[in-house]
Formats: sequence, structure tokens, C-alpha cells
Amino acid sequence: MVNSRSRLYHAGRSKWFCRREEGDDGRPAWIPDDTLEVFDYIRLILREIAEELPPGSRALKTWLGAAATIGAVEKLARSDHSFAGTDADLEPGELARQDAIAKWFREESALESGAAVGAPPRRES
Repeated sequence: MVNSRSRLYHAGRSKWFCRREEGDDGRPAWIPDDTLEVFDYIRLILREIAEELPPGSRALKTWLGAAATIGAVEKLARSDHSFAGTDADLEPGELARQDAIAKWFREESALESGAAVGAPPRRES
């Protein structure tokens, strides 16, 4: 089940992180949720709730399985302070890797657009 011990949402990075086995230093290893694992857990929980409803609740069961409902629950979870996380909560090595990747993408985008320092201006055809 999703809980604040296994998942955290970093608002500054607009990203969910999932806790994995303890790292070498004894701290939890947090990895970015690039596979939308949080949505899978929410879907699973809502499916379990729907299964417990009485047989005449077809409309409610359908609503619980809808993508809009799943998205709304995820949005509520993001705003729940028990899931809130900061850079101090995350593995320092992971933060460095994420920052390096973001920097590389920014540099690549600047090169492609011709906005990089020293790059010739792009000619319009």
C-alpha cells in the first residue's frame, strides 16, 4: 500500500520518489518514479475498494476505476504533507545524478536552439 514511508513527493522537483532498500550508509535509497508506480498503487487501492462494494454499485465501481479519479487521488496525495519530501530526505548521490541529467538536457537544448554561448545563430530557411 502507498504510504509516506515508501513514497514521497518532492514539490520542488515536481516528482514522486520511491523508497528502495537501505543504501550503504543506512539511509533509505530514494529513486525517481519514472514508471508511474504511484499511479499503479493508487489504481490497485481503488480497485480493492471497488471490489468490496455491494453488487448494485456498478456506477461507483466504474467511477473508481476511471483515469480522472485515479489522477484526482494522486493530486490529493501530492498535497498531503505526510508524503512531502525535500532534498534532505533524498539520497545525495541521486540528487547529483538528477541535477547532472537536467544540466545536460538544458545544455543540449541550448545547443540545438543556437542559444548556447559561442554557438552560431540558427538560420531560417
